[in-house]
Parts: sequence; C-alpha cells; structure tokens
Amino acid sequence: SDEYDRARFGDLLELAQAMEGVHLLKPIPQKELAQKMTEAMLYVYPAHVNETFCISLLEAQAAGAVPISTEIAAIGERIENTVDGFLLKGSAWEPSYQKMFINRATQLLLSSGMREMMAQNAHSRAHSSEYQYETVAKRLLDSLIPVVEKEEVQEKWLDLSSTMTTYPFKTKEGTPTSVELNSQEIVSLQKSLFEILNLA
Repeated sequence: SDEYDRARFGDLLELAQAMEGVHLLKPIPQKELAQKMTEAMLYVYPAHVNETFCISLLEAQAAGAVPISTEIAAIGERIENTVDGFLLKGSAWEPSYQKMFINRATQLLLSSGMREMMAQNAHSRAHSSEYQYETVAKRLLDSLIPVVEKEEVQEKWLDLSSTMTTYPFKTKEGTPTSVELNSQEIVSLQKSLFEILNLA
C-alpha cells in the first residue's frame, strides 16, 4: 500500500517519485514481471547484505540484463567480473564505491557494443548447465557429504532410502522431470542438514 511504502522508505520514496525518468511499479504478477525484466538493459543492485544466492540477479541475467553489484557473499559467484557484469569491491555506502557504480552504469548505457556482449554472456550463463536442477543438487551434495562423519547411521536419522530415491518435480515450463539420489546420498544429506541446524 502507499501507506506502507511511505512508512518503510520515507524520504527515499519521495526522492524517487520526484525524479524524471523514474517509474515505480507496484507488485505485479510473475509473468508480467518476467516480461518487464526482458525490457531492462541493466540490473543495478548496490548490495550491502550477505545474499545466500540472489535469485533476482539470476533472473535478470536470464532475461538478458547486465548486472552491476557488490562482490559480497553469493553475488560474487553469480557474476564473472567484466564478462557478464560488473562486480565492485567495497561498501555501497562509501563515496568511492558509489562513484564507480555510477561510472560502470554510465559506461554500459553509452556503449551498446559492450552492453550487448555482456548481456549475451549473462543470458548464456543463466541458461547453462551450471543452474540445471541436477547440477545444483549434485553441487549441494558434494559440499555437504564431507561434513558427515564416517559412522553408522543412528535411528534418529530419517532413512527415506527404503521408500523414495526418485524425487519428481516440474520445470518452470511445467515439464515433468525428476532427480535421482542413491540411498547413501539421501542419508548423508539428511544427517548433514541436521548437524547444520544443530539438531544432532
């Protein structure tokens, strides 16, 4: 609501509303949002929090928008600097960072050749095997399995291996698919997750 926006963003909202060329959108359906993203040339995000993945950045890359953001936490894994976007070091609150951020955005807006090349690279990366369900699931398992101690599984671990090893789901296009995990991977993953959550 307008009241919520004013309470949450205050002076920043009023400043944005008064700026020429700035259009603030209300929440819109996902399909409409996806269409809007394909119209964007840049994804500008002066991040100052530790993102664990930053799905919106990946969505922007998939739509062909060139990202400019901070080299912090998972964002540093989403962008290959100068190839499919720009990663900036430092704090988003520092004047030197802000100056570089503006310079990079200006550079991309004025150089259609550079922007189009980076946009193509960003689009290709977002649609590559790096982000396929099977690849992501394997990467997660590979990172967790070393955490598991080599010992017999105790009764408190939920052993789903006897009931289910194939996990069905649908892609964003609605195509039925599945990912298969062997029984040892399932048990190991469960144990690792319990340990991470301090439930062991």
